[in-house]
Amino acid sequence: MTDLIPLANRIFVKPDPSIDNLGDGIVRPDSSGKKPSMTGTILRIGPAVAPGLEIGQRVAWGEFNGNELLVDGQTVKVLSPDEIWATFLPKDAA
Repeated sequence: MTDLIPLANRIFVKPDPSIDNLGDGIVRPDSSGKKPSMTGTILRIGPAVAPGLEIGQRVAWGEFNGNELLVDGQTVKVLSPDEIWATFLPKDAA
């Protein structure tokens, strides 16, 4: 990702890939308009974001929250802290 830095209380998140798993053992990439991913990993945090969120942390948000930005061919979700619904526990803490 370029040197793009979020302003104020914005957070850049890399969405997890959307997949279609029909339960038959074959996982298909999202190509038929299925719901987009609503989880991802924090890439950058703006200077006005209160403590509690960290780069590399996995988060979840609502389907219609935030905006998408294409940076260096990569989709980045731009969210504010109040649009993030939850964080995931690290795998070693679960």
